[in-house]
This record gives sequence, C-alpha cells and structure tokens, in this order.
Amino acid sequence: MANYVILGSLLGRQRARTALAIQAAINVVNVAVALYLVLQLHWGVAGIATATMLSDYVGLLLGLAITLKLKTLSAAHSTGEARGRIRLHELLHGPSLRHLFGLSRDLLIRTLSMVAAYAWFTRSGARQGDVILAANAVLLNLHMIASYALDGFANAAEALVGESLGARRLADYRAVLRASTVAAAVVALLLSLTYLLFGPELVRLFTNQEPIRVVAMHYLPWAIVMPFISVWAFQLDGVFIGATRGRDLRNSMLISFLGYLALAIALQRWFGDNGLWCAMAMFMLLRGATLALRLPNIEKAFPQIPAAV
Repeated sequence: MANYVILGSLLGRQRARTALAIQAAINVVNVAVALYLVLQLHWGVAGIATATMLSDYVGLLLGLAITLKLKTLSAAHSTGEARGRIRLHELLHGPSLRHLFGLSRDLLIRTLSMVAAYAWFTRSGARQGDVILAANAVLLNLHMIASYALDGFANAAEALVGESLGARRLADYRAVLRASTVAAAVVALLLSLTYLLFGPELVRLFTNQEPIRVVAMHYLPWAIVMPFISVWAFQLDGVFIGATRGRDLRNSMLISFLGYLALAIALQRWFGDNGLWCAMAMFMLLRGATLALRLPNIEKAFPQIPAAV
C-alpha cells in the first residue's frame, strides 16, 4: 500500500522518471534474489515469495528516502505557511474526505467492472476448449503490452490535466489534451503496424504449441486492430482521472460493461470466438465514446472568459 502511495505521489508531481527508477529497482532485486534463492538455495516457491517480499521492502525504503529528499528540497524553496506541518483538522476536513472516498468508491466500481469484463472474456473462451483459451491468452498478452505502452500517455495526461485544472489554466488543459492524444494515437498506430508485420513471430515467442499458434494466428487480426481501437478509452481515462471525474468514469464503465456483456453473449453464439473478440473491441469503443460525450463538461470547471465586446 505504501508503495502505491509513493508511486501515485511521484506521478502526481510529474516525476515519472523517478517512479520508473523505483519500479525498475524493485524488479531487479526481485529477479536477482529469486534466482539466488530458487537456483542456489533450492527454496522453491518459498524463494519466489521471499524475493517478492524483500523487493517490495527495498522499493519502500528507496521510495521513502526519495520522498523525504523531495520534501526537503520543496521546503527549502518555500516560505511562510508552506513550511508548516500539516495539522490534524486539515487531514480530517469533512468535504475533502467525502470527495476522496467518493472518488475512491467510483474508481473501485469502475475497476471491478473492467476486471469482470476480462473475466467474462476468459470464461467464455474456456467454454470453447483449452486451445481457444490458450490462444486468447496469447493475444490478450499482446493487447496488454499495447495497453501498458498507451497507459504512459494516460498517466502523463492525469498529472498534467490535474495541474492545469488546479491552476485554472484552460489553455494549458487544451494543449495537454491535444498533444497527449495525438502522441498516443501515433503510438497506437505504430503498435498496430508492429503486430501486423511481426505478429507471427510474437505468437511463436509466447507459445511453442503448434495447435495454439495456428488458432492464435487465425484471430491475430483482432490483436492488430485493438491498439487503435483502445487508445481513445485509455487516453480519456487519464484525462478524467486527472480531472477527478470519478462519477463519469464509473457510469461510462458500467454502460460499456453492460453493452459488452450483451454483445458477448449474442455474438459468441453466432460467430464463436470472432464474436467474443468483436464484443471486446466494442467494449473499448463504448468506453471511449461514452467518455467523449462527457468531455465538454470538464471545460466547464474552468473560469469562463468573457466574450469581447
């Protein structure tokens, strides 16, 4: 939990490089300790668990050290009240706490709905047999790799949208929205092109089972188009999280999930796994479309500039 708080704090301060360094350190320690405990000391599963625990604590200590250093540097450049300690009544401010827990509730519902959508996808694939299940898992890995790449732009949008909204700078918000969306769309196109050109090699990298490779290649076109279909949902997620529009995110996800569920049930019955993948693609489109309809409301939070007479 502390590591998540530190990661969120660093991303909120636009220190993505520092956050990346901490996450990299955690992974390097995890791999190194796991290899030693499992291969040298033969601890088995216990060695993997121990390595995970130790790496998380290393990340915590490193994160705390960096956070305290940043706090010291910030205090050195601040004056007056900014240097004071946070008072208890400020932490227990009722309206702020209600807003915080309301946002957390909405994001939790959103996340559970998204997890349910992927769980239904996996369950529905499993009903078609082990080979379909495994082939879908390979293609979902390609989808997840693309989502991690595109989430970088969404995370940047979160921090920059939050900053521009807090500073009440509408021009900055529009610039961030335009620049981050264009950049994300270009990367999504490049990912789709990469999957188009090197999809077979990537499938062979993920599995050495020929029946799974054959089925995965049959459904590979869905993995090729998914990055450009999904990028709008990922990008608008970042914008709405940065604007703390939890209710919009929750409602968008619930509408999209219900639409996806209906489509998955109907289309899989008629078109098999192609129908299931089509429903997943529509799920991503629905997420982007429902958020796009609410996007103009974010600008209403900025002070309105009077029209020139």
